[in-house]
Amino acid sequence: MLTRTVYSLYYPETRAVVDRLWSEHHHEWYERAYEKHQDAMHVEFLTTWRAWSGLELGDAFPHAYPTSGASEPIKDLLLPPGALHTFAGDYEGYGILAHERGMQVVTHERSVLAARETFGEHDQFWVSFPSAIDGCIWRDLDAFLDELRARAPTVRVYLDVTYVGATKSPVKVDARRHANVAAVVFSLSKPMGVYYHRIGGCVSRTPMGTLIGNLWFKNLFSLKLGTALMKAHDVTALPAKYAPIQARVLAQLVADGRVPDAVRASDVVLLAHAPHGVAGSEEFMRAKGHHRFCLTEGMDKIIKGETNARDDHRS
Repeated sequence: MLTRTVYSLYYPETRAVVDRLWSEHHHEWYERAYEKHQDAMHVEFLTTWRAWSGLELGDAFPHAYPTSGASEPIKDLLLPPGALHTFAGDYEGYGILAHERGMQVVTHERSVLAARETFGEHDQFWVSFPSAIDGCIWRDLDAFLDELRARAPTVRVYLDVTYVGATKSPVKVDARRHANVAAVVFSLSKPMGVYYHRIGGCVSRTPMGTLIGNLWFKNLFSLKLGTALMKAHDVTALPAKYAPIQARVLAQLVADGRVPDAVRASDVVLLAHAPHGVAGSEEFMRAKGHHRFCLTEGMDKIIKGETNARDDHRS
């Protein structure tokens, strides 16, 4: 019940909302498209997310788009010219996509910038927050953004807040005061367990021409599902409810000798991490001094009452 890949957890609460929406037979959402009432059906979702997330965006990000999870806007934003900068051990998709598009990929240790680090005029820096490195809220984000802007004011920063809604405590970041943050991308896949429903969005300081068409090309059921879930459960409700199960799985893994006792529960309820690295767990190493473990399988089996099911260890 320990994996390297981070799998979403399909919560019982998610099942309940899906069942309710399906049972209500909302064919009216899809009918009479020529009347264009579908054109504005994403607005409630995006407005709800702004309030639900707790992020300080103000009116600094006036352009908002519904997207297929966070992967769609990442692909639309991560483009040459310039190099991709990211932290060692952060979400692998940034580097994979940049490499395929012929961009230089530069990784940095996660810290306030060292004096030797240099940047090009068209470079961009991607940061996941809470962090995909260890599943924790990185307390130095504001200091990092301030230092980067002072050192390299032309570098665009993109915040990937995919794990907002998956932490037991609120995530606080005042994105509006950081002028170098060009856009914020988000997803409900990990917070709500709706990976295959592809529910996400992007808010940006400037228009994104490639996403304007999402006014028409959007999944209405997914948007309604995301809105209903956020209205039913505030941003910390599900992680707080399932944190005891996260702790139970981790305690059992430690007791069974599957992970060292130095491993701690992450802020993200699906994860655990070793804050200073651990010997013998190289396959779970994200970066030097950072190991991350996904507990989704073990949590899911406990929720479903399958605690006697075979306990596999897969990467």
